[in-house]
Amino acid sequence: MAKLLSERGVTAEVHPLLVDPASGEQQVEVLAVRITHAERSLVMPVVPGTAPLRLYTASAGDEPLGDPVTVVAEPASVVAKQQWVSAAALADATMTALEGRSPQQQSDLR
Repeated sequence: MAKLLSERGVTAEVHPLLVDPASGEQQVEVLAVRITHAERSLVMPVVPGTAPLRLYTASAGDEPLGDPVTVVAEPASVVAKQQWVSAAALADATMTALEGRSPQQQSDLR
């Protein structure tokens, strides 16, 4: 997914993240995608098998993440069937969230 976002002009790298605020637990180690878009530094914890994904303002050092900036909406058709969401679909949904479009506006562009 990070590679697909990078191909769309978004700086994205995978990093470890110790705490996902949405998990409700304090020491859940997950992967995170660090994103720079429109001069904003964001982080998206990725926990396989959980939805939705959330974008947070990146914190400095070990500072905890605050409230989510936005939620990345996975394609409803895939979530309803409880299927894996492809990296391409996650990249599309992330771009939609970053650009402030609704999921319907994203599908209208295709």
